[in-house]
Amino acid sequence: SLCFEFRHGKIKLSVTRKVNKLNKIISGGQTGADRAALDFALENDIEISGFVPKNRLAEDGRIPEKYKNLIETETKNASERTGLNV
Repeated sequence: SLCFEFRHGKIKLSVTRKVNKLNKIISGGQTGADRAALDFALENDIEISGFVPKNRLAEDGRIPEKYKNLIETETKNASERTGLNV
């Protein structure tokens, strides 16, 4: 919202913008922005999906099981994961 001040008072103007609903987040489960997006999705009832390396391998160990809909690829090769998610 915007607020304009005048000598004899204030006028408050609220602007509402139509926002399209986000239906799904596709992620490879990498640390950082990918995990933040997955957490945001879970907290806001948004579907998650995507491919992750075999054994749910990531820089920091295993990708947590709370991201249930992520599918393991046949190899540990991160480029396979990336190709499937694009």
